[in-house]
Amino acid sequence: MQVDKLHGKFLLNFLAKNEKNVADIMEAGSGYIVPSISSHQFNSIDDAIESVKSFKKVPNTVSIGLGDGGNAHNWGKALSIAAGSNVGHVNQPFEKPAYAKGFFG
Repeated sequence: MQVDKLHGKFLLNFLAKNEKNVADIMEAGSGYIVPSISSHQFNSIDDAIESVKSFKKVPNTVSIGLGDGGNAHNWGKALSIAAGSNVGHVNQPFEKPAYAKGFFG
């Protein structure tokens, strides 16, 4: 499913539990949704990557959040998950976007 912007500008971001939940929130939001995970909710980066790959069977974009209340210390974990799963969006603390941009190339 292609993610389209509401009024050409807006998308809603929702944390999702599993692939079925992603499909449900995409339907409820008429497709104007970017499902997401929080990096802190996974014990390993590999587990998070597998979850993202499962989510991406529904929409073409997933967002990786820092989690834990926006804890800036999770930036590396979020970046590693994004790098391993081609998510489309990754949250980063204020001082890290230039590093993330260079990391992705």
